[in-house]
Amino acid sequence: MPVWQLPPVTIHQTMLSVDAAALPWHVADYGIDKSLWPLVPKGSEIIGLIYTGVSETHIKSGELQGQILHAADFTNSKFGWTDRNGHGSHTGGIMVARSFGIARLCAKVVSAKALGDTGTGSDAGIVAAIKWCIDKGAKVLNLSLGSPQASPSINGLLREAEQQGVIACCAAGNDGGPVNQPAAQPFVLAVTAIDRDKRLAQFSSRGDEADVTAPGVEIQSLAASGSFAVMSGTSMADPWVAACLAVKRAYDVARGVAPIKSVAEAIEWLTRDSTDLGAVGKDPMFGVGVPDPAKFSEVDEPEHIGESVGLELVLGGVKWAGRVAKV
Repeated sequence: MPVWQLPPVTIHQTMLSVDAAALPWHVADYGIDKSLWPLVPKGSEIIGLIYTGVSETHIKSGELQGQILHAADFTNSKFGWTDRNGHGSHTGGIMVARSFGIARLCAKVVSAKALGDTGTGSDAGIVAAIKWCIDKGAKVLNLSLGSPQASPSINGLLREAEQQGVIACCAAGNDGGPVNQPAAQPFVLAVTAIDRDKRLAQFSSRGDEADVTAPGVEIQSLAASGSFAVMSGTSMADPWVAACLAVKRAYDVARGVAPIKSVAEAIEWLTRDSTDLGAVGKDPMFGVGVPDPAKFSEVDEPEHIGESVGLELVLGGVKWAGRVAKV
């Protein structure tokens, strides 16, 4: 049976507070504050965070206040669903922190503590956590955990989930070698990590299974204690992609388009709306490239028969014009 654990994330520094006006580089450099937040529709997207729990302090009075719908423990920790490790709070913050979370305006999180306080977990706990997140309405799953050995029960469940329209984003791994499990499976999205200069992180696992890449070096987010921390790992790149996917789904729902419901559809979107890195086309280090948030709100003409009418939404004071089909 595989031993599921945290990829060896690097913790660079912790901070008691951060300047909310100074956005982390993984937000500012990609224009998320300008490309996404002014236009993003308020939505009901739910992301399932399957990791080490979330910070109770940040939920009560910090960056996760109002952002966590449900939290549960599947590790029998004496601390329950709360994060005593730090990794879960950090990934949750990347996705929905009130000041800098990529999907903070259109998504909420359900947190399933599947890795214990020491960062390890079992097949049974992870399976139960995945099922619970899906039962709570999650259509996007964030699994920043891995093992060199495949689990039939976990892979079977993730395959079934994908067939039902639930997409799992999985960290490729941090050992610089082959893509870990479950990221190596074709029915999930495998995420590698890049630095601020868009170079593949030295620690990032890589291989033909890589689907997409994202910022994963010196990423600022939340700490379990209620403070803040800077970490590096594919565990940081993974929630970046999961949050982007939730935003894309929210955009599509707002304009009456069927949201992405399969890995094939997700890769088609990512291929179109990403910046290609490395070799031309999909490659073992960067997959199809790094998502470009500036492209997420671009609206194509509908390809089905029917009269089309103009659509103009005013969101956050900015007009978003496009076309929708009149049926």
